[in-house]
Amino acid sequence: MFLPEKIYEALPATYVMVGSSLVLGAAYIGIDQSLMVGYLAVGLSCILAGVMVAGIRRRERSKEPGIQS
Repeated sequence: MFLPEKIYEALPATYVMVGSSLVLGAAYIGIDQSLMVGYLAVGLSCILAGVMVAGIRRRERSKEPGIQS
């Protein structure tokens, strides 16, 4: 699957932003609503996915020849 570079590079940040929005949405609707648990679960999953993807990319890029950290 091909994605343009700008979209590919923005995906981890997008995951984190969507996840944060869902977590805030869960807090907004309150604990007495049944959807709150779903919002919270999906939001935390998105945040975790964004952080993991960013970490994997950073680790792989540091292995490339010619790049020193």
